[in-house]
Amino acid sequence: RSPMEPEETAGLSRSDDLSRMLPSEMALIAQGTRPARLLHFARRMERTLLSYERVGWSEEPAVTLDGMEIRPSAECGPIILCLDTSGSMMGARETVAKAMALECMRQAKNQQRACYLYSFSGPGDCQELELKVTGSGVSKLL
Repeated sequence: RSPMEPEETAGLSRSDDLSRMLPSEMALIAQGTRPARLLHFARRMERTLLSYERVGWSEEPAVTLDGMEIRPSAECGPIILCLDTSGSMMGARETVAKAMALECMRQAKNQQRACYLYSFSGPGDCQELELKVTGSGVSKLL
């Protein structure tokens, strides 16, 4: 089963999965006392940590090629990006945001989906831009 598969919480179960354990189980480690930590480790080894039970669903199976998961894109809507363009985003943050936008454009093209960018920098300042993998589309972004 893919970790990218949509899931919902369906109840509680016993497991050794730290990512799904209840906060009460984490409290045993947080207490810091040796008996509490030993109890936590014993429960984990026995796979009896109280955990959220996760149930996944998929309408079509995902296909994995060369370590990259390809999901069916039929009936998928556009990719929507919201980007803060205020002064606080200058420098490395701006570079990372642009790289993410470029990757979203690339994925949208691969999946034959539209890609829209909503940039904002303050109250009342919001711009909508349709991102396309063309020379003019990339220059608008950069």
